[in-house]
Amino acid sequence: MTLDEIFDLVLKDEGGFSNHPADNGGPTKYGILFSEWQKWVHPRKTSMAAFKKIEASDAKAIYRAWYWDPLSCEKLPPGVAYIVFDAGLLHGIFNSARWLQLAVNVKADGHVGPKTVAAALAADDAETITAIHDWRMKRVKAHKDYKVFGRGWINRLLRVKKKALANVR
Repeated sequence: MTLDEIFDLVLKDEGGFSNHPADNGGPTKYGILFSEWQKWVHPRKTSMAAFKKIEASDAKAIYRAWYWDPLSCEKLPPGVAYIVFDAGLLHGIFNSARWLQLAVNVKADGHVGPKTVAAALAADDAETITAIHDWRMKRVKAHKDYKVFGRGWINRLLRVKKKALANVR
C-alpha cells in the first residue's frame, strides 16, 4: 500500500477539524495537532483560523515527514505498513516502531532501521499485524480517556486490522 492509499483510509478516521474538550491533544485537523502544525509552519506564521483552513495535502506532507518516512513504511510489507503508520499516528512513532520490533523479534529501540525492515520482510505479515493490533488494544483499553473515546478507538483499530490483513503478501 502506498502513502496515498493509506492516507485515504486514515482520513476516514482523522478527517475534518475537531476540538473535543476531553481531548488532551487539543484541536486537530486531518489528525494533525494544532501544536504540530505550528511547528511545521512556524508559530508566528499561523493562527487557529489558518489551521482550520489547511488542506489534506498539507496533512499528507506532515504525515510523510513525521510518520511515514521515520517508520520506513515504504519499505514494509503493505498490510504491515498500514498498521504501523496508523499506530504511529494514534500512539506515536516510538510506540509503533517498538511494537513492530517486538512483533518481528529484533531489538526494540523505537527506531525502524534496516534490521527491523529486514525482519519485517522475513516475518509472517498476518502474525506481525495481529501482534501490533493486540498491543494497540491493550494501550487504548488502559488509556485514561477510554470512557470518552474508547468505542471510537476500538472501532478504528478493528477497521485497520481488517484492512491490513486484507493486504498481506
